[in-house]
Amino acid sequence: CSHIYLDIGSNVGVQVRKLLEPRKYPGAQILPYFDRFFGDGEHRSMPSSISGLCVFGFEANPNHGSRLKRLQRIYLRNGWRVQFFVPYLASDVDDQIQSFFTFNQSAHNDYSASIFDLGKPQQLEHFTETRGLESKVRTLDIAAFLDREIFPARPWRVAAKMDVEGSEFRILPKMLSRGQLCRGKIDLMFLEWHPRNVPTGRESKAHLVGEIYQAAQRCEAGGTVILSEGIDDEDYVLDRRLLSLKVNRSILVHEQAEAE
Repeated sequence: CSHIYLDIGSNVGVQVRKLLEPRKYPGAQILPYFDRFFGDGEHRSMPSSISGLCVFGFEANPNHGSRLKRLQRIYLRNGWRVQFFVPYLASDVDDQIQSFFTFNQSAHNDYSASIFDLGKPQQLEHFTETRGLESKVRTLDIAAFLDREIFPARPWRVAAKMDVEGSEFRILPKMLSRGQLCRGKIDLMFLEWHPRNVPTGRESKAHLVGEIYQAAQRCEAGGTVILSEGIDDEDYVLDRRLLSLKVNRSILVHEQAEAE
């Protein structure tokens, strides 16, 4: 794997599908960034043995487990090296059991599920519960995973998306302390902040952003990670597209993605 994409907060896997099946998602906001970083859509759609592109996704919501595992099976059969860790809660510690909250928003793929039981967000009328529906999920230490599984392989380029509804305030400090937010480790990160989910969130965000850019002094010649904070690509969020698997040159099997 010479090129790696980390999908931290996969939801139903649509960003991974945009990466590997871009023709199905015309106009998606993220596609030009994928093109510049990983090569054009035709190149990314080649088997990983040719493109060198590998994907690791992390999702805590148990409701998305069957769909993501199905995507993984089909993608592996298609020659794409994709692995989803689900249900695992991206965190700063390993093997802890933590509460994880969803609302009754299956029609919207539970896109605000998080470790915080925030009650009913008043601005979103489709939330029908006043309290979160609690699950117990095992944590996965993202920084430790990267040091153990990714960086020893010395990939040429690594990009990450992090959309974890407030857990970024736990994950990023540990990554920072291990020197992972440097080019040559993680080169590019699409980061969505959720300061409203944590106490003193705005102050915490400002402090973390400052720390990340100050870390450039400790990074090697490449400098600090490129943070792309303005790209929150929710295009095709419900993802109703067919998943196509080319079994061989003459057979095309279509499988309908679940949880649509």
